Amino acid sequence: MRENVSRRRLLIEDATRIQLRWSFWFVLIIVPIIALLTSEVLFPADLPDEMSFRSFLVEPGKVYMLIIGIIFPLVYFRFFIAQGVTRRIFYQANLTAALLVSAGLIVTLFMLTWLIQFSFGWTDAEFTDGAAPFAALPDLIPLQIGAAVVLFLQFYLIGWLIQTSFIQGGGWGGAASIVASLLILGISDSLWQEATIEPAVILLPTFDITLFPALEFSPSALTVVILQLFLTGLIGFVIWLLLRQIKLKTD
Repeated sequence: MRENVSRRRLLIEDATRIQLRWSFWFVLIIVPIIALLTSEVLFPADLPDEMSFRSFLVEPGKVYMLIIGIIFPLVYFRFFIAQGVTRRIFYQANLTAALLVSAGLIVTLFMLTWLIQFSFGWTDAEFTDGAAPFAALPDLIPLQIGAAVVLFLQFYLIGWLIQTSFIQGGGWGGAASIVASLLILGISDSLWQEATIEPAVILLPTFDITLFPALEFSPSALTVVILQLFLTGLIGFVIWLLLRQIKLKTD
């Protein structure tokens, strides 16, 4: 038992460190783009919503999480299994690492976003005037970050699901997983959109201060959060079912 705990902890550290190292290079690429957008060197001040600061922050992050969700298990799953790590330990460790990377990435992007905005002298009004990453709730930073973490984690798990499906089910299994993933992402995106005032805003629900003044949370928003967490857990559960069935040379 203690040996398994030690292996799990070490694997969490390794998986997190490797993927954070990849994320460092991603941030180095995306931050200059954000800086150019903010400085209005290449873009006009009155950007449409689909080209807003929020889009440049979130959209590349989702694609990036999808990619590393495919690459890391593909490269390291059999490697760690060959080192004596069980499937369960790998699954638990990488799931934890994915959560940590999602949180670390979005927190880093938020901090750099605000740093860039303040560096260019944006006022509070400009910060909340449709150009901020999460303009719906500018005063509820932990909630904004939490919603983004869930979104990033979902895309990571989708990548992991596709990768695992190709290994376990071959071409047809992989193709089916892509179709299922598009359906899942469509459901997730629809849930976020239904809870927002502006359809283009997909990360944060709209809030009503009449029922829960402390959190400004409406029942519909709470329902969306619960459904999103359930959907994320469901993806992770399916990955585990597939992971258990993968044939290895050591089996």
